[in-house]
Amino acid sequence: MNLFTFAIALVMAIVIWRTTIYFLRMLAAPPEEIDPEDVHETMAHYRCQVCGAEVTMTMANDAQMGALRHCREEMVLVWRPEGLENPPD
Repeated sequence: MNLFTFAIALVMAIVIWRTTIYFLRMLAAPPEEIDPEDVHETMAHYRCQVCGAEVTMTMANDAQMGALRHCREEMVLVWRPEGLENPPD
């Protein structure tokens, strides 16, 4: 029984070791490079509906662009007239 327990512990240790190494290598891999030709200038203003935080996006990548998120909710696009950088209070 003692040898059987040792064999199971050894197999479990090897599985845990290999799984840990796999995830560490996956996390250590750098993200793929963004093609500079896909990035363009934009002026988009977003607001979080939960806390009111605002973000101004000046550069965007259409290929990887998804909805901006804050407070675990999607932010809404806010329209502002051109030239109005700071909204009136």
